[in-house]
Amino acid sequence: LQTLQTLKPDERSDLTKCWPSTLQSLCELMRITLEGQAISNSVQISEQLATTLSSYLGGRDLSIPNGERLKDALRDIRIWREFKGDNLESLSRDYGLTERRISKVIAEQRAIHEGAPSLKPELWFKNRDVIFGIYEVDPELVLDGEGRRLT
Repeated sequence: LQTLQTLKPDERSDLTKCWPSTLQSLCELMRITLEGQAISNSVQISEQLATTLSSYLGGRDLSIPNGERLKDALRDIRIWREFKGDNLESLSRDYGLTERRISKVIAEQRAIHEGAPSLKPELWFKNRDVIFGIYEVDPELVLDGEGRRLT
């Protein structure tokens, strides 16, 4: 990885063209995202991120959720945060979901955030898994927003 940083721009370009297409696409996606944030050295950063991710995640069985699953997970978190105990009808209207579905979302989020033992442990990590797309979660490493273990 250090070698990449010492290459001239044309040498670096030739090298990255030899990368597997998935890694090239990931690098390009990160470059475009960084440029959108006005990061001046987006090419170098995207290459470093791509090679770091490749080194860390390469060869692992990894599932990255599609945009809809991520949107649903983030929506569920918003519903949980807006839930006041007596506003199912309002949340149902705001999010275009049935009151029954809102109740289910609240129950799932309660299990995630409060660690309800009556639910299966894999539900405790549902949103964290969906967001990060890593399904080999070590329960000892999963913390809530205040640094407490969720298990």
